[in-house]
Amino acid sequence: MQANPTNKPALPSFDQVMEEITIPFPIQTPKQLVETVKELRKHYYFTRLPDEWIQIPANSPEETLADPLRTALICSRYRTTYQT
Repeated sequence: MQANPTNKPALPSFDQVMEEITIPFPIQTPKQLVETVKELRKHYYFTRLPDEWIQIPANSPEETLADPLRTALICSRYRTTYQT
């Protein structure tokens, strides 16, 4: 069990979230991941998004434009920190 230090409800199922908030699904870029986490945190408490919500390909278009090592590090950090 995880303690919720906020007065926000726990992150519900994807279908329930989509009734209230429009988010990209599946999340396919690091930018979408960051934006989605920021938006969801306004309404819900969670420490990690479900793995099935995130499908960032290893060679996403954003990776080719940015430093691949930095992008991979950011993606792994957000997957670890912001998923339930």
